[in-house]
Amino acid sequence: FHEGYVNDVVVDSDDVSCWGEAVDVHLTSATYYSWASEKSNGFVSQVLSIVDNLDGTANIRLNEAPVLPIISEEENRDHAVSIALLSRNIKIEGEQEEESKGGYMQVLHTPSAVQVMKGIEFVNMGRRSEIDRFALQFLFSGELPDTLVSQNSFRQSNNRCIVLEGTSNLTLSQNVAWQATGHCIYIGHQSQFNVIEQNLVSDTNSISYSERIEGETDYNSAAFFNWFGPNDYISNTAVGNQRDGFVIENPYRARFENRTEFDVYPRRVKMGLFRQNRAKSNGDIGIRMLFLQSNEENFIENAIVLKNRFVGLYIYDSWNVTIDGCVFADNTQYNIETRYDDNIQIKDTVVRGFTQETKV
Repeated sequence: FHEGYVNDVVVDSDDVSCWGEAVDVHLTSATYYSWASEKSNGFVSQVLSIVDNLDGTANIRLNEAPVLPIISEEENRDHAVSIALLSRNIKIEGEQEEESKGGYMQVLHTPSAVQVMKGIEFVNMGRRSEIDRFALQFLFSGELPDTLVSQNSFRQSNNRCIVLEGTSNLTLSQNVAWQATGHCIYIGHQSQFNVIEQNLVSDTNSISYSERIEGETDYNSAAFFNWFGPNDYISNTAVGNQRDGFVIENPYRARFENRTEFDVYPRRVKMGLFRQNRAKSNGDIGIRMLFLQSNEENFIENAIVLKNRFVGLYIYDSWNVTIDGCVFADNTQYNIETRYDDNIQIKDTVVRGFTQETKV
């Protein structure tokens, strides 16, 4: 299909083999982020029908056409929109009795107890401005190898989506989040060696400063926010979010469960893998990295960073960072900005100004 308003979408048939009619799907933004209410930063519709074309592709017909331009992989693979399934057969939904106060699910102090959460739709979860009342939280559960949180959807969460605090060796994969408030996927203090891969976060909103939890930064929200490390981020997508796509920030001190601090100095910890991630159409910065001060080399590999309202990649007070095999384009202020940094290397990377795709 071509640029314009469409209600038929051609996709790989394997990707939709388990989809059915009347399910909700989300098409992400291919344009610059808009604060205007009349222009959406993505689109949600229902599936009317799915037709297998018997050539490896399938046609999806939507019940209404998205009123925003669409770019396909055929036209430009880097700029193409994503389509994600929001509906699940199992649903956990918070009550609507209080505004911005839904339910919450917490895994608390369960070290070595393997958890598998897969194929769940979380709706109206989390309680705004309340600490440890997030949509789904693992709270100081220690080492959790073989624990998997996968293929879930989070819709209109009131207070984040997935939160890890004091929890390590867990895998978050193939989750979808749309219109969450605050940081969406949040890796907190004393959380290491987690794998965050193939997740998609779209249209996240910030809370107001007056609603913030003390010591937290959800008023400057990110689709993916990381306080501690190392953790691996592989093939994730942050698109059309109000502020930042990815934030990797090493704090000066680490924090106990009671929120008191201790001197472990996380800034000296190596970042972990950051590979094949996409930051597109975000309202502020695509990828923000602060205080990466390991003596070992940190790598940003094969990232696609496009159409962010201000800066594509921002690196602050860091050293030993290599940007390798990335693409930066159409970021309106700077494609790459570094401040107070040492030994930053850029290689095999494409940096473009404004392309033809800025016109959509």
